[in-house]
Amino acid sequence: MREDPRQPRFFAVTLLFLGGMNAAVFSNDLLWLFLFWDVTTLCSFLLIAHDGTMEARDAARRALAITLGGATAFIIGAVLALEQYGTLSISDFPVAGLGGLALLPLSLLAIAAFTKSAQLPFQSWLLRAMVAPTPVSALLHSATMVNLGVYLLLRISPSIVNAAAINWLVALISGATFLASNILAMTQRNAKRVLAWSTIGNLGLVAMCVGISTSLAIAAGVILLLYHSIYKALLFLSVGAAKEGLGSEDIEAMEGMRAKMPFVSAALFIGIFTIVLPPFGMFASKWIISSAALTFPLLIFLLGVGFASTLVYYFKWVGNILSAAPGSRRVTLRADPLPANYKWTLGSLMGG
Repeated sequence: MREDPRQPRFFAVTLLFLGGMNAAVFSNDLLWLFLFWDVTTLCSFLLIAHDGTMEARDAARRALAITLGGATAFIIGAVLALEQYGTLSISDFPVAGLGGLALLPLSLLAIAAFTKSAQLPFQSWLLRAMVAPTPVSALLHSATMVNLGVYLLLRISPSIVNAAAINWLVALISGATFLASNILAMTQRNAKRVLAWSTIGNLGLVAMCVGISTSLAIAAGVILLLYHSIYKALLFLSVGAAKEGLGSEDIEAMEGMRAKMPFVSAALFIGIFTIVLPPFGMFASKWIISSAALTFPLLIFLLGVGFASTLVYYFKWVGNILSAAPGSRRVTLRADPLPANYKWTLGSLMGG
């Protein structure tokens, strides 16, 4: 984006986005949370539409429409929470044992969370958001915006313990989201779309943890949320660097990339291997989720097929990067011409 004439606007909106996200996770009152919830919605709309193309504007409008629909469910849920519980403070919500109309505010908040985190059937806006510049994709898909929905689910999880209807709905919808997104990721050639489907699937895993609703599952969801933000930022920014060097973000275009761009290739390897191999955080969280879901045979099936699909599309990607044409000239890691600021950014995320 170094030639982009709208850089000042881009950085201003990004800073506001980060500020809104930080304020949201420090908000215990639903009205304050709603305010910053919509700040992130507005900022995501502006960032997705940043390029100004018709495709970017259409994608931004779809994201705005779906997330504002969720915001409507949020504010109605907040009003009902005040009526049913006598408070807007999340930490003062009743713990467990709720039933009947008392579950309605939590159900509406869960719908709002599903729209924000692009869970079925609200996932279309996140895929269209791929038209945005790569830094926007990294921001939306790692530690901001989409994570706010599952964060809200984690916050209200103590109140839906033993609420079988909500628990099962959340677990089944998010489990189906995880499975479907991983299967669809196998059909993609564009690396950013692969990562977009992967994001939707991983957020489905966090939501599934809330549906399972045991202390072990909630712990797994928090761990997954943390490590997902680190590795997904690394992979998206690596794809951006690869596109700048290769002129394409298709996985097939990355064939033999280890010989031409060894630093970016190393970043992609570390990002992928820490997802699927022990003892890293992503693997550990998925292991804990599997342990927590042992009493739910259907969820175990969804997890098993979903995890297998994850291995397929990530190792297909690794295979392309590792392959090299006969006689191709290899660049050493030290001689990689990647700009220094790219190396520092990717290197810090690799360390993380």
